[in-house]
Amino acid sequence: MDVSDIRKKLGKKAETDTGRIRISGRARKLAEKLGIDPATIEGTGPKGRIVEKDVEKAAEGLSKPEVKMSPTARKMAEAHEIRTEELTGSGPGGRIVKADVQKAIEDTAEKKAPTTKGPRVVKAVQPIRGVRRVIFERMHTSLQQMAQLTITMEVDAAELIRFRRVLGEGPEDERIRISYNAVLLKILARVLEEHPNVNASVMDDEIYLWESVNLGVAVDVEEGLMVPVIRDANKKNVMTIQKELDDLAARARSKKLMPDDLQGGTFTLTNLGFLDVEGFTPIINPPESAILGVGTIVDKPVVEQGDIRPGKRMMLSLSFDHRIIDGADAGRFLKRMKTYIEKPYLLLVSPAD
Repeated sequence: MDVSDIRKKLGKKAETDTGRIRISGRARKLAEKLGIDPATIEGTGPKGRIVEKDVEKAAEGLSKPEVKMSPTARKMAEAHEIRTEELTGSGPGGRIVKADVQKAIEDTAEKKAPTTKGPRVVKAVQPIRGVRRVIFERMHTSLQQMAQLTITMEVDAAELIRFRRVLGEGPEDERIRISYNAVLLKILARVLEEHPNVNASVMDDEIYLWESVNLGVAVDVEEGLMVPVIRDANKKNVMTIQKELDDLAARARSKKLMPDDLQGGTFTLTNLGFLDVEGFTPIINPPESAILGVGTIVDKPVVEQGDIRPGKRMMLSLSFDHRIIDGADAGRFLKRMKTYIEKPYLLLVSPAD
């Protein structure tokens, strides 16, 4: 066997005969790796044989064009880890729009839903963002970083009701219309002056006792819970607090609150009485160290000196950071709140020096 015969045999081994397709071994392996059918490749080698560069050229021609998507749809897809290459666009020119991503999210959620007790039908999947994202992160941080404890106390609200009613009576020019929240905020401001250890924050392993009494008020709006702040509430009367409360609530609902309106609080009041909630466990709004929850006023029979009489009762729930506020101190704070609620006329007297 001469050299020419050996070369012919080696040439045959270097080629793979797939019918009428002539392709080198290395080109065949590359085509298999890239998932390219050799029959679709035009060979440029000797006698039309397909070589590596032919496969590489074919691969470049198969590169997928950039997916056309609206910016909103792209962000939504990234947030929910939706593979854009699997989406079919319904927009102009096949452009992927928000509705296409929403459908993919719903389809994915439906596939993931457990079926042991029957399938669940997904109405909608909402991304956690905006105000809801802030609430999501702050409440999670609050429970993770604080030793939160809640104590409750039932109080007699009869005099609070009478106090508010009397202020609203008389000639039109003498009537003073105030909400329960306005009175409760004024009481809170007074009690925080008397118990400065509750008007505090923990920051960088240090306890800050605040001189300012800045009271946050939880307001329910369409976007979620907002807590605008009434600054220096201890230096303002009930009417001034009411005016600021009305202004903050109106701006919260019309989306006109400024960032400064939501910052600098030292204590928060949250009242669910308007929803007929009697008692609940509020979560502290960091970096504050306490929050007071107020329930609805309920008609209850009350035993007084052995006699049963009708009463107006209200539940107070104080959540506090047990790392810096002891249970006894929290109890004294709540008991002082009870005193002012049951005798709101004490607000007319300046606290003792």
